[in-house]
Formats: sequence, structure tokens, C-alpha cells
Amino acid sequence: MTIRVTNRRIVLVLLIAVASLQFCRAQSNMGRTVSDVPQIPTSPQWSWAVGTDSTIYYNSTTVNNRVTARDTIYRYLDVPQRHVAYTTPLWLRTNLLLPLMNVGVEVPIGNRWSVAADWYYPWIPRLSNDSQDGSSHKNCFQIDGIVIEGRYWLGNKHRKNDENKQYRLTGHSIGLFFMGGRYDLERNYKGHQGEYILGGFDYLYAKPVFGGRLRLELSLGMGYLYSRATKYEVFVREGKGYRDKNFRKNISYFGPLRAGVTLAVPIKIRVNR
Repeated sequence: MTIRVTNRRIVLVLLIAVASLQFCRAQSNMGRTVSDVPQIPTSPQWSWAVGTDSTIYYNSTTVNNRVTARDTIYRYLDVPQRHVAYTTPLWLRTNLLLPLMNVGVEVPIGNRWSVAADWYYPWIPRLSNDSQDGSSHKNCFQIDGIVIEGRYWLGNKHRKNDENKQYRLTGHSIGLFFMGGRYDLERNYKGHQGEYILGGFDYLYAKPVFGGRLRLELSLGMGYLYSRATKYEVFVREGKGYRDKNFRKNISYFGPLRAGVTLAVPIKIRVNR
């Protein structure tokens, strides 16, 4: 028996094969809704990227379901965020009891310790009213000195912990200080000059003010002072002072030595993390 194959029969077989293939695909997609088709989110809180293997990764803080498809795999990707932070390596400060006559700097060392240095330069003259040009200093008060101190901060909030960095240089503390310099004290054209050294302990309480932008410090200290003084006198008004070579005085004192109402300003540096 001979079967004759014609062009019409070949076309009919191909049509039946295509129809069967379409029917199989329709059967596999039955039950799939439009919501199952994954879509790339366009909300501002989403971030996405396409990998080299044609895989799309996306990340969201609000949607917690993972969507997958046969041809594309969707999964979470933690996109690194660039955080901007500030660190405070030092503070500038001044004692308001001697306004515009002192300046200092304090540097924290960890959460418990800090070191500081202050420069005092008060110069308060009183001009003579009976001088010809008013330039003669009848009275004056002048002190020039540098203070160096170390401080230990009290309380559990100053324990070694990254979360406690925000409490640095605040609260209660005790300190050890040393100071040295010179002075000139004159009254009615007679005065004393000399050098001095002192040291002692102090207590300080610091509190953030103005929303943490500044820091207010209250301190009181006591200790020991030693000085060698010489006496001088101005015999001619508007003239030079002459020292008394026969006068030498050693001064020793123990008691309250320093007090402060200090305002500190942070110096911040931007750090990228």
C-alpha cells in the first residue's frame, strides 16, 4: 500500500503540532492571575539593580514578600547606605568670670578621661586722672598664666561603650590642675611683681545647653600656691618703676584657688561611614 504525501498534508500536520503546543502552554498557565506577574517597583523607597546573569535584585523596607517567576528570580539585596556622622575631637572654652581674658581647649580621651589647657591674660589698668595725657597707670591688675589639667568623669554613663560617646565631657568630674605664670599688682604707684606656681584638685559639673550646641561648666578648686614677690615704686608720675632690692617676699598659701563658670563650644569634624 502506498501513501502519497502531498503539500496539503504536510501543512495540516504542522498546524496540528502548533495547536497542540499552544494547548500545552495554556494548560501550564491555568490558575495564574495578573498579580502573579512580577513588576519592578517604582516607589521611591525601592532600589534595584540588574546583575550580569539577567537577575534583578531589589530591596524594600515595607514589602516583605519575595516574588519569583520562571524566567527571572527576584530576591533581596541590602544596598549599602552612606551615613554622614560628626565627631568632636576637641572643645573651645572660656571662663565667663573673666570675659575676653582667657581661652582654653579640652580634648576627650575615651569616655572617662580628658585633658585641657587654658591661657589666662587679664590686664585691668586704671589710668591716673591727674596725668597730663592720661596715660599714667596709677593702678593695675595683671596676671599671665597657663593652666594644664587632667580630668576623670564619674558615673556609669562614661563606661567604655560606643553608645556612651554622646555623654562625653558631661556630668560630674574631678580634676588635677597645675598653673604657672607671673603677675603685676599696682596701687597708687606702688606694687608687687613676681612669678608663681600652684596646683590642686577641683570639682566640675558640665551640662549641655541650647540643645547640645554648647556646654556649661561650673567648677571650684583648691590647692597650694607658692610665689616670690618683689616690691617696686614709681617716684615720678608717668615714669619708670624702681624695684626695692632689699625686699624679697616668699608667699605660701593653701585654700581655694580657682572658680569657673565656663562656656564650651564643640569643634566638629564630618566623618563618612
